[in-house]
Amino acid sequence: MVACRVGGNPEIVRDSVTGTLVEPGSPAALGGALLEYYRNRELAAAHGKAGRMRAATEFTVAAWWVPTRPSTGVWRGPREVAGGWSPRCLPERRRDDGCRDGTVP
Repeated sequence: MVACRVGGNPEIVRDSVTGTLVEPGSPAALGGALLEYYRNRELAAAHGKAGRMRAATEFTVAAWWVPTRPSTGVWRGPREVAGGWSPRCLPERRRDDGCRDGTVP
């Protein structure tokens, strides 16, 4: 995985563990990272395997969403529980109209 160091990419890609992060606006850095994976297939395979393992364990619905009001179908992510922003409801978990507008009933 090669990604620019912007937005949420650094949270998803661990530089030199699950992929390579490059500075945005640097075609040379992007090309260099891609070329490194082309030349070093073992590194590409190792980062790919680590990325798949991380995705399978850390980026699942079960890992990120916890029921805070099971009776109304409202689910919250860890950021929201901690006071940050996160979507409040998963569409497949809705049981009533309480989440349609994204607010907590």
